[in-house]
Amino acid sequence: MLKNYTTTKVDFELFKKECEKWIEVFGLKGWSVVYCHDEKECDNYAEVWYNLKARCATITLIKKWGNLFTGKDFQIKQSAFHEARELFYARINLLAKARYVTEYEIDEEIHNLIRNDENLIFKCEVT
Repeated sequence: MLKNYTTTKVDFELFKKECEKWIEVFGLKGWSVVYCHDEKECDNYAEVWYNLKARCATITLIKKWGNLFTGKDFQIKQSAFHEARELFYARINLLAKARYVTEYEIDEEIHNLIRNDENLIFKCEVT
């Protein structure tokens, strides 16, 4: 088990590659995404910040990690997946936290997520 690991430039490149893979898989083409490798002190391996209106996001790999309980590359790949999935759920997250939200807005976003899943799972077959 590794302890108090510090991520490297090579780790950051793997993280970006994995994020881009999952952004492609999840169809998040409506976002402008930048990546950071940050020294900030926090309990996360990575994090995402987004501006839903501007459709801009920053996905950050944290440099200083605490203990690792799995392999380093596995944790980097899983963290990339996690942050891409958070971006996928950005709108529903905003709606769930809004003081005033309409039933229409919730239904609209749920159908957006379902359509996204349909396009991921089912291939269009022209007969």
